[in-house]
This record gives sequence, structure tokens and C-alpha cells, in this order.
Amino acid sequence: MGIRLSSSEYKNFEDEASLTADTALPDEGSVNDLVESKRLNALVLPSNLSIVRKRAIIAVMGSIVADAAAQPLHYIADSDSIHKILEQNNAVDPEFLPVSANPRYKIDTGQQSCYGDQLMVFMDSLANHGGIIDVKDLIRRIVRYFGPNSEYEPKDPTERPLPCPLRTSAISDIISNSLRYGLDGQNLGPTDDYNADCLCKLAPVVGMFAGQRNMLASVEKVARITQNNTKSLAICLAAARILEHYLLKGYDKDVFTIVQNELKNPQRTLPTDEDRNVADMIQSIVDMKSRSHVNVVSHVGHSSAIAEVFQCSLHVLLTAKSYIDGVRNTLIAGGCNCSRATFIGACLAAQFGIDAIPMQWIRKTNSSSYAFELAKKLMKIQTN
Repeated sequence: MGIRLSSSEYKNFEDEASLTADTALPDEGSVNDLVESKRLNALVLPSNLSIVRKRAIIAVMGSIVADAAAQPLHYIADSDSIHKILEQNNAVDPEFLPVSANPRYKIDTGQQSCYGDQLMVFMDSLANHGGIIDVKDLIRRIVRYFGPNSEYEPKDPTERPLPCPLRTSAISDIISNSLRYGLDGQNLGPTDDYNADCLCKLAPVVGMFAGQRNMLASVEKVARITQNNTKSLAICLAAARILEHYLLKGYDKDVFTIVQNELKNPQRTLPTDEDRNVADMIQSIVDMKSRSHVNVVSHVGHSSAIAEVFQCSLHVLLTAKSYIDGVRNTLIAGGCNCSRATFIGACLAAQFGIDAIPMQWIRKTNSSSYAFELAKKLMKIQTN
């Protein structure tokens, strides 16, 4: 839910009491200013990149497109309601519903949810800092893009659906903390937030560091910005391991077994006390492989809680026959499908390749052109 700041906090922000001269942002503008008006007609990957970095670019596109596809059906409670909405709109397929049916916020089809916008803001920060994860800069950008006077600030926070995008609770907490305590770039992430914001930014960071010793440490640095606790971190690191495997190997039916074994290995990189529990989560989904996805989501839960998002996403990765199939199943299952779509889209695109993402979907995603340019820039930085 979006926060509402007091008048004094507004004034502090406007006077840049927290954003001092040496920490002020460059003039980036709003989230929409990150989006180029032109539409992509084709995805042409740089020929001088390795297959891993090419897959990373594809994963970014798969993530951003899946989020935009889900956004008009975000937060609808169950699949029966979604089927009724599709019938009322004479829609055969669930993606990019022309008129939003979202009960919490209503924005144009083609725009990102807060999860997709976080991914865009994160990539913009990386691209402007030579691929370096600058936590202080990223928090400043979060305040700029999602905070006071942004398109995310509702005039009436009680209105439903909001006529503007909706912040996640983690983003709201970061904004509130930074405006109250200053933008020192440290320890601003909520320690009691167990939602899935950290998963939505995996594609670029795992893509840049896949196959390198510092991949998981880089993921931890990003994850703790929004979910600064061990349980969320353990799940995020497991998700990063899965995505990394797809980036390095492509499709592999044994990926879950491999990651489970890693989580139980005493010599594993960046161990946490929650790793065995996460391995058990993975096994529970493997045991439910034969169930329908709607049934699994109904059983596990469809909220934005990271444990639910992770497990439901795994079921899609186990059962999807294609990128299209996996994204559509995600949308139909309802709930916080955007949080699942960003991770699922990245993993499926990395597995199935660039041609698996329909060009029509890419053109319908407002941020696709800029996302593609950012992803190419980041992977070229990593190659150099």
C-alpha cells in the first residue's frame, strides 16, 4: 500500500533536507521518462556477447514483458473471477487485457506494475554506474521515482482502485525511512518485510554475474535493499541459483535437484540457516508437479509473500511447455501474479530463447525498447 507523508516531510523533501548537494540525484525525471516512445520491431542481440550474456538480455526482456502482460489482471483474487472478466471483455487470452480489471489500481495497459518499475529503476542505476551496485544511488532513485510528487503518489490513498500505480510495502518503507532519517544508503531496507520485491530484480544482477564467484554476494546486496532478513534472503538466493543455472545451461530438467543439493552442501557459497527449509520448499513443489497450476496456487497461496511467490513460480517452471504457456498460467491463477511473472518470465525466457517471447507482446510493453537498450548496455559492461 502507498504511504502518505506529512506536510513537514513533504517540505523536507522539497527543500532537499535529505538530498543534500553532494547526494542529489541527476535529473532523471519520472518512471515514465525511462520509457522511449518508439516500439521495437525486432530483438537483435549483440554478436560479440557470450551465450550466457545473450540469455541474460533475453531474461530481462522476458521479465519486463511478463510483468506488463499481467498488470491489468494484477490482484484479482481467483481464477474463476479472471475467467469471468475475460468473458465479459470477449478476450480469449489473459495477457494485456485492453482495459484494466485491477481492483487496487488502474493504469494503462502496457505499463509496468511496481515490480517491473523496480526492475527498470535498478537497471537504470546499474547502467549509470558502470554496472556497479550502488546502494545509496539506488535508494535515491527509489525515492525519486516512487516517492512524493511522483506518479506513484495518490491524491487520495483511500480511493479504490487508485488512478495511479501502487507501491509495494517495502518501497513505501524505504521512502518513509529515507525521508525521516536521511539517505545514507545503509540499512534502509525493512527487516520485517517478507514479500517478493527482491525477486523482481534478479534478471540483470544474476545475468551480469552468472558463473562468477561474486554472483550470490551481489544478489544479497540487492535483496537486502527491500527485504533485509534471512528468510527472504535465503529464498532469493535459491531463486538466483535457479536462474543462474538456466543462464549457464539453458533448459535443464534437473535444475531443481541440482539447486537442492547445493542448498544442502556444507561447503556451499553464502550459506544461511534457512537453506534446508528452502530445499524442502522446492521438494514440496516437485511433489505437486502433476497438479494443475491453479490448484497449486490455491493450495500454496497467491499473495506477494516471497515463500508463496517462489513456490508457485517453481510449479510454472516445472510444467510450462513454453514462455507463452507459463506466463498465461501465471496470469490465470490470480492473486499477486505480477510478482510471480517477473521471476517466471526471466527463467522461461532464459530457457526457451529470444523467439519464445512474442514480438506482439514486446510491442505492447511500453518500456520494452528502453529495457532492451539497458540490458544490452549492462551485459556489454560486464563483458569488457
